Amino acid sequence: MPENVSVEEYMMLYNESNVNDGGAPIYSQSYIDNYRMNHWLDPDNYPMIDWQKRLITGDGFTHNHSLTMTTSSDKVKVMTSFSYLDQNAIIKYTDFQRFNFRNNMDVKLHEKLNFRLDISASYGLKNSLSSQGGVFNFANARDPLMLAEWSDGSYAPFSGGTVNILPVIEQGAGGSVKKRNLKLNAAASLTY
Repeated sequence: MPENVSVEEYMMLYNESNVNDGGAPIYSQSYIDNYRMNHWLDPDNYPMIDWQKRLITGDGFTHNHSLTMTTSSDKVKVMTSFSYLDQNAIIKYTDFQRFNFRNNMDVKLHEKLNFRLDISASYGLKNSLSSQGGVFNFANARDPLMLAEWSDGSYAPFSGGTVNILPVIEQGAGGSVKKRNLKLNAAASLTY
């Protein structure tokens, strides 16, 4: 993840941007210098939010296990495999699991007649938030001076008519999407 600037650096860069555009600085140097202390005294009026740390809370840990068995003789060759994948997400209420099965069998029915059967199945389960696609944009584009929640723990309304989507992201209040995907494949051949 990209590293965010501090609140003080944000205000200095915002001032620089305004000056470069022909405007005046928005934040006085005194305001910038005292902002962190004011935050400790009054966090509701002097918020400091690291949106990435707040919203991207998972570890992304992934593990994959597989088991393959083979056997063969003069007339029969068989390979069977099973695998399992489990992926924790970095966004709350999201994850992915997949189960795979595969069986390949070659049978010599007669000296000139061979039969082949290949079967595979894959089942995947993906949990996601209805608003998951916008979480990264939200976490990287929000102003660190924007109040996320009041000091009593209740969510604060966002300014400018923007809806506070934190209850959706942090508590799954907007619902989740569960996608199940089953794929079956089979092929058989008889060769002479």
